[in-house]
Amino acid sequence: MSAKMKKKIKLWLRAMGLIGFAEAAQRYWISSSRRRLELFVLSKLRDENIWIDPKDIDVTVGVVWETRLNQLLDIQESERVRVLRIPRAVFHPGWFRYLRSFVREAKSVPMGEYSLDHYFDKKYNKGRKKFREYCLKVFKVISKEYKIDTFVMPKVNDDWAVDCIMALNEGGYKLLVDDRESIITSQRMKVVAPKLKELLNIKFDRLLVHNELHKKLFLDAGIPEKLIEVNGMPQTDYWFSKKCWKDGKSIHSNISSEKIKILYFSFGPRTYMNFYYGDEKRDWSSLCADYHDVILKILEESSDRVQIIYKTGGKPLRDLYPGFETFQAGAKRYIENHSLLMLDGSYSSFDLIRNCDLVLGFQTSGLLEAMFTDVPIVYGGWGELFDEIKDTLLPLHECEGVHHAKSRDDLYGIIRAHLFGKITRSLSEEQRQSRIRMREIYFNRADGAVSRRLLRAVKEISKNSSRGGQG
Repeated sequence: MSAKMKKKIKLWLRAMGLIGFAEAAQRYWISSSRRRLELFVLSKLRDENIWIDPKDIDVTVGVVWETRLNQLLDIQESERVRVLRIPRAVFHPGWFRYLRSFVREAKSVPMGEYSLDHYFDKKYNKGRKKFREYCLKVFKVISKEYKIDTFVMPKVNDDWAVDCIMALNEGGYKLLVDDRESIITSQRMKVVAPKLKELLNIKFDRLLVHNELHKKLFLDAGIPEKLIEVNGMPQTDYWFSKKCWKDGKSIHSNISSEKIKILYFSFGPRTYMNFYYGDEKRDWSSLCADYHDVILKILEESSDRVQIIYKTGGKPLRDLYPGFETFQAGAKRYIENHSLLMLDGSYSSFDLIRNCDLVLGFQTSGLLEAMFTDVPIVYGGWGELFDEIKDTLLPLHECEGVHHAKSRDDLYGIIRAHLFGKITRSLSEEQRQSRIRMREIYFNRADGAVSRRLLRAVKEISKNSSRGGQG
């Protein structure tokens, strides 16, 4: 069947309201036959990977893939390690077949991190067991075809990741985890660490973390210190590898080369609150509204000389402002003439930071990442809720290298000052040092060699004949 015909059928099914049924049928078809599962998994891997001659490598590592690990691909040959990218899509048939009720119930909540309590509810035990069996079949197919020495998982405690790790444990595979959730607040530490200690019973040979706070989270969760290594955040290698940098229209064809560019990192009502504050009903909705009022006002006054790049992350539901549709309708003409450019998580925040003249946001790692540059950073935090819990959030309001707006009018005024040249890219030595100190808290060992150390850890684990750390 041609790609054109498949597209026509999909459009027809969507129009008839049957697309969910068709996708469910496909998942069932794949997951109910070992041979069909094998063909599905191997076709996905062939689409994602290039062949490297086995004589040129010492180790093959199967990495459950995230784009933050892209630097591994550039150094795999020099390290004599074959990096096999395993797309998350290979787990989807089992995930959506056996845990579809969990997905429906849990994933409608706009949070960046979910409590594992719900996932560990006994009503999901049967589905989770089936999903683990499915994952183990997937890993067996991959290991047999590619002679995997060690697997790498990108997270310890995401719901799906927990059962993937348990499947790897059941299969006796060597495992390294590079946990991505490293921007830790004191409130997350307080709430999540005991929960992990209570619920998790998983094993791995090495856990790579990105900073000392990240390490403390897992120590408090009961993971032996000998298994944890502070390696740094792999994506920070970007700042030391100019060959992977993109500029201007090579990022997106509608990025302006003439206008002043403001990069806005969107946030939602529970950003960095998630489930950490118990029964707290207040959220950031009013703060979101103030930000969007200011953005719209700036566009109404200065769209001829300003382009605002509206950046969502990898979890759009988490970052979605509740009044977004109203905002979008009011900003329609600016979207049409590209004065307001909407970009999703597939676009590199690092490239966008480098190519913008001002970075704007609230509680987001994007503002911390901008501290690798001298781009002006505007952080807006105000209101009763903010004043009450600010000391349990990321301490951006304490950084001298950041312009802290303390009201809607203040936010508007700071942005206007930048537009008229009263704020420049020139940092004082005090501001520069403040940014460096903040970077060192969250991005330990950012030296351009984080990915290389990760592959060397994989080689060390692979050459160890016995598997066997545990958390």
